[in-house]
Amino acid sequence: MNTNAIDDIITEFTDNNTNSYDDGGTILYKGDVFNLLKCKTLDGNRDIYIGTKNMRYGKEFCK
Repeated sequence: MNTNAIDDIITEFTDNNTNSYDDGGTILYKGDVFNLLKCKTLDGNRDIYIGTKNMRYGKEFCK
């Protein structure tokens, strides 16, 4: 998938209120309706998680 498309989706559907994490570049984008977690770890994880606005970064994500 084109990573620019993901960035376009993030911009379109979130208010870009973000939290970043010290694991290589993971970012949690917080929206009014849902949150999007874009993993970027030192181990090469590039998973993307979409969840409710209550979703938070936790140990089960970005392994």
